[in-house]
Amino acid sequence: MQIKLLITLCLSGTFAIGQTISQGLLSTYDSPQGINKEIKSIHTLPEGVQWGDTIVGYCAYRIPNNGTTLLPWWFESATYVNGQITEDYQSYYYGSNMSNVSYFKMFNTYIPDGVETETFESSDSLNWIYTGKFKSRSVIGFSVDSSISYNWNAGMNKYILNGLTVTYKGSYGVDSVKEYDPLTQIFINKTVNYRTNSTLDSIITYYNNSGWEPWDRNIYYGNYSIYYPGGTINWAASKIYWDALGNATSIVNYNLSGVKADSSFSYYTGSRSDSTARFDGAGIFTGADGARYSNTLHRFYSWDANSVVASYQYSYFNLQGDIIGSVSFTSSGQIRNKWGICAVYNSLDAADYLAPNVRLSPNPTFGTIMLAGSFEKPIDYIIFDCSGRELLFGSTYANELIDVSSLQSGTYSIVSSIGETLLKERFIKL
Repeated sequence: MQIKLLITLCLSGTFAIGQTISQGLLSTYDSPQGINKEIKSIHTLPEGVQWGDTIVGYCAYRIPNNGTTLLPWWFESATYVNGQITEDYQSYYYGSNMSNVSYFKMFNTYIPDGVETETFESSDSLNWIYTGKFKSRSVIGFSVDSSISYNWNAGMNKYILNGLTVTYKGSYGVDSVKEYDPLTQIFINKTVNYRTNSTLDSIITYYNNSGWEPWDRNIYYGNYSIYYPGGTINWAASKIYWDALGNATSIVNYNLSGVKADSSFSYYTGSRSDSTARFDGAGIFTGADGARYSNTLHRFYSWDANSVVASYQYSYFNLQGDIIGSVSFTSSGQIRNKWGICAVYNSLDAADYLAPNVRLSPNPTFGTIMLAGSFEKPIDYIIFDCSGRELLFGSTYANELIDVSSLQSGTYSIVSSIGETLLKERFIKL
């Protein structure tokens, strides 16, 4: 098993919308002129990982609304057993300067056709308050499927029904979906697919208002459809057009008087939309979005009415197609927020995680630890508390002291990448 650090990337280039909006968007995806930003500290999932007893750590940072420096935003430590999450620890930082923090943890027990979940919250990661117990089940049948959820009622000492969705399957796929409301004890709404032979003619949603009342409708007319919102929603109709391959090439929105309010046109060079241009009711250009895809990096850009970049985002994937990180930028090129997988430990490949000539010492410790051994390459490390919150990180060498004196007394985990080997051990701070 290998763990790899993404190399530093530099962004540069220019963008200009030409005389033809579509051609300009299709032909140019470079980031706007003057933007040059480094992206670091996003780890990849090891290729070919086997989901046994696996711990994946996720770390996120963002700039608060009144600040300019990336601060801790969100941390998560998810434990997988045979591909299923059994434990999930999270911490959230919030407030004007990310000075407040709350903690959450969840334990899953898998049952036939479903899962039972217990949740807890804490303000200090030490004293946990039990917040709830839930159960959900999915029952798959030949003609009818159902998804059922339950909440635990402590006073009654039993589960009570929270929700039920029933899907009816016909010869051409889904015929209708009905949702049951436990409070009113009736099916509160349903969506019905109407067909002529195998062709889908319309999709209508009904609301149970002492009888089935049409709520909204999608009516299909060859290469376009019209969506009519209904009920009490104060929305106007919209029209969607498709090309011969089924791609949605344009959307026209109308106001409540039936006058065109705005429109957007999407362009495709493959199976995914590469760019979209937006116009107001008078046909004046108001903005655009562009995308560029590769196996491991997807880039998304937005421009305003003056063809100036408004924002952009990079999303990273490993070769298996798993998303492993994302970075969002402001129009000036400043990182607005980023998240990524910061640690992976897999017990099925324990031999890969145990560096034969490196060991953690001393353990317990009063203030310093070291990765003792004869390894000569740099060692990247991250230290987590028992809730999965990242506390310390850095780079060291074998037999060099790591200062952990700032940690409170307790049990911690250190995850380090040593060459192509990942090492995870626990230690006690006295």
